[in-house]
Amino acid sequence: MTYNIADTASLLIYLTIRALSPGVVLETGVANGVSSYYILNALNKNNKGTLYSVDIDSNVGGLLDGSEKHRWLLKIVDEENAGNEFEKLVDSFNSIDIFIHDSDHSYKAQMREYRKAYGKIGDGGILASDDVDFSYAFVDFCSKTQIKPLFLVTSAKVFGLTRKDILDKQ
Repeated sequence: MTYNIADTASLLIYLTIRALSPGVVLETGVANGVSSYYILNALNKNNKGTLYSVDIDSNVGGLLDGSEKHRWLLKIVDEENAGNEFEKLVDSFNSIDIFIHDSDHSYKAQMREYRKAYGKIGDGGILASDDVDFSYAFVDFCSKTQIKPLFLVTSAKVFGLTRKDILDKQ
């Protein structure tokens, strides 16, 4: 099993950020920083936006160097209270343009993050999640909110993505 985000999903994230030019990107789970690297490079290329990352370990993002980090704000949360701290962080935003889940892949944790983040995602914003094959949370969330999921399937992983559109509200 690999915990790094797949190269194809990283490229999809990069291209999505380049195309949408978001102001606020929020990700949970950093590990060595593969996805953070792609996100930050896209934000830097756009010359716009900030990546807010949430993790339980302060020793993350080893792949990132100083040139990428100027658009990066890392919040380390206590593992025992991670859900509550995540919700407080989400509440601090007026809106989120892109949310990427890649932390605790338990059904309960995923659903909690999806619900909270989706409430702050504006029209045209993206909700994405790595390892959606670990539980049915992403599929169930999309079904309950009546949004259409897209899946990127590789030999080892499944990445899910959906877009919040005005049509979702009808």
